[in-house]
Amino acid sequence: MSGETAEAIARREIERLLTLQAPLSPLGTRYQSSELRLRTYVIRGSDYKLRMRARGVPDEVASRHGATAASNWIWVTELQDRAAAQVSPSCVVGELVIDATSDRFDPHFLFANFPRLVLAWYGRSIPEAFSSGQRIDDLYRTGAALHA
Repeated sequence: MSGETAEAIARREIERLLTLQAPLSPLGTRYQSSELRLRTYVIRGSDYKLRMRARGVPDEVASRHGATAASNWIWVTELQDRAAAQVSPSCVVGELVIDATSDRFDPHFLFANFPRLVLAWYGRSIPEAFSSGQRIDDLYRTGAALHA
């Protein structure tokens, strides 16, 4: 799956989640007003998991994602605060992870995290949801190699 395809698929899923998940409604409003942007990068699943805590991902989220199976290569689409991204790489509000080896017509979502909500698909089409202590204004560092 190409990066462009992965981001388009992630965009649709993130927009769906921002609309349907009540805890995410404040983010949905910010996304609709273009205060938030999407950035996508590819990384080995094991490297992603090893770097989570160093990036400032909340411990409870890092623990849950670390225990969830992932493929060798993953696409990570970050939901970033535009204003924060102008001054710092600590600009990520949440992210959605897709198996990079999945078919574009049948994407395999792995896990996601947003303020107050962590999701894990566990190979199913409907994710299992967990609450998170992450607040709306808790930002963490981007995992992308380049920050622009």
